Amino acid sequence: IDLRSLTVQLGPELTLEASTVANFTIAGQVRLSGSMGPDLQAVGLVEFLQGRVNLFTSRFRLDPDARNVALFTPSSGLIPYLDVAMWSEEADTGQGQDRNLAAISADEVAGSTTAFDHLNLVRIQAVVEGAADDFPTTLRLQSKPPRSQEELVNLIGGNSVNRLVQGSTNSKLFSIVGQPLLEPVLGRVSHALGRRVIFAITPTSFTPPTDNDNGPPTPEFVLAGEAGFNLSDHVDLTVLGALNRNDLPPQAKLSIQLAPSMATEITAERNGYIKGVLQLSSRF
Repeated sequence: IDLRSLTVQLGPELTLEASTVANFTIAGQVRLSGSMGPDLQAVGLVEFLQGRVNLFTSRFRLDPDARNVALFTPSSGLIPYLDVAMWSEEADTGQGQDRNLAAISADEVAGSTTAFDHLNLVRIQAVVEGAADDFPTTLRLQSKPPRSQEELVNLIGGNSVNRLVQGSTNSKLFSIVGQPLLEPVLGRVSHALGRRVIFAITPTSFTPPTDNDNGPPTPEFVLAGEAGFNLSDHVDLTVLGALNRNDLPPQAKLSIQLAPSMATEITAERNGYIKGVLQLSSRF
C-alpha cells in the first residue's frame, strides 16, 4: 500500500490516554506519504490542548505558556519532535533553599517574609525538547524557586512517598482520596474556562509561631489553593490562598516576562505587604 499525501485530521479534541498514567487532549493535522511501514513519512503539527501525567502522587499539568506541540517532518519518518512543558507544585518540607545559606539570615536573602513564604511551595516544570525516541534524555527539570536536579527528583518522588508514610492523617487522606478525585474536576473546569486559566490544590504544612517554652511548635496541615490567570503571552496573575485556614491571608502575585532570560514578580497581600523580585536565568 502506497500513500500519496493522505491527510489525517485529528480532533477537534481527540483523547490520547495511557492507562492511569497520562491523559491528553490533542488536535492537529498530519499528511502521510510513502509505503506503509517504517519508511512512511509524516508532515504536520499536533497540538496538546490539555492533559496531565501522574507520577506517584505528583500530577504534572500542561503549561499554558508553552508551545506544547509534536512536529512531524519528512526527515524524521514517523518520529515527531516534541516541544512540551508541564508543571507541578510540591511542598519542600526539607526547606532545601536554606541548606547552603546557614550563615546568612533569611531576611538578608529574601527580605521580609509572610506566612505563605513559609509554606515552601516549589513550582516544578518538566520540559521535553527533542525527538520522541530520545526521551528521557530530552527531559529537563527546572523550578521556581531554583532547586538542583537531585532535589527536584526527590520532591517529585520521595516527597510524595513521605507524605503518605510520615504525613498527618489529613495529608494522607487528601493524597489518597481527595487529590485523585479533585484533579480531573479542576482540569475540566480549567478547560471550560480556557487554557489560560488554571487551578491547583497542593497539600503542605505550616508551623505557626509560638511564644511558649513547651517544646518546638507542631507543623499543621494546610491545603494551598492556587488560581492562575494568563493575561497575555508575557503576563500572569496568580492568587494563592489557604483553603482550610483563616489565619493565612490570600496572596496575589503578578509575573511579567521582560525578556527570554529576565522576569519580574510582584507579590502583594491585603495587609499592605508588597515585594518585588527580579529574576535572571541562564542555561549552561
